[in-house]
Amino acid sequence: MSRPRRPRAAAVVGLLLGGLVLGLFSAVVLPAREEVHGVMIPWGAVLVLVGVGVCARAGAWLTATRRGAALVGCGWLVGALAIATVAPGGDVVLPDTMRTSIFLVGGALLAIIATAWPLPAGVVDLIEAQWGSDPAVDDGPGAPA
Repeated sequence: MSRPRRPRAAAVVGLLLGGLVLGLFSAVVLPAREEVHGVMIPWGAVLVLVGVGVCARAGAWLTATRRGAALVGCGWLVGALAIATVAPGGDVVLPDTMRTSIFLVGGALLAIIATAWPLPAGVVDLIEAQWGSDPAVDDGPGAPA
């Protein structure tokens, strides 16, 4: 029977901050779009949504638990909601448009899917074999070797 896994504090903070930066940075990339033969292609929104899914899965692989994806998703959600709300001076970073709604709902769904999607069998063994021991687990003082 395996011990319960606890991510290290540095991994938790790093994944949360990474998600937060991704959420804040998405305000810069989201409005990017290009017109091709009369059709507007929102490549910024596509890039941001792909980034959310990829970073969440990378967090899961980094910690070898689903918690890693959840931490990235929570950080992204805080950052995305911070830029989607009205500032005290009345400024709005993301306007109330369909693209913003798709960004918020789609990003949240991708983060949930990345968290709920189980890791392949053997990921923990692969990470332990590569690093010698799992870098995302803190056994704490007095833990058995």
